Amino acid sequence: MAQKSCRCRSDALATDDMDEHDEGEMTDDQKEWIDSAPYKTLLCKWRFGLAGDPMFQGEAGQYYKDVMFRKRDADPEGAVKASKKIGL
Repeated sequence: MAQKSCRCRSDALATDDMDEHDEGEMTDDQKEWIDSAPYKTLLCKWRFGLAGDPMFQGEAGQYYKDVMFRKRDADPEGAVKASKKIGL
């Protein structure tokens, strides 16, 4: 079976433009990005993001997970379609 591509893989890896912050604290930029990102983008970053990404650490990481799961649960059928589309 051919591996599916995810158009958002390169975007999922890029969080260098986020403001520097104390470890564990979430920045306003991170919160704004998480809140505005569609489920598919959140899922791509979750699956293909780099280990140690500040977006998945501390307060931001917990908020990211909570928002992503809330968006998934709001549209289960859309979440399945997004998951199949990006693969892995």
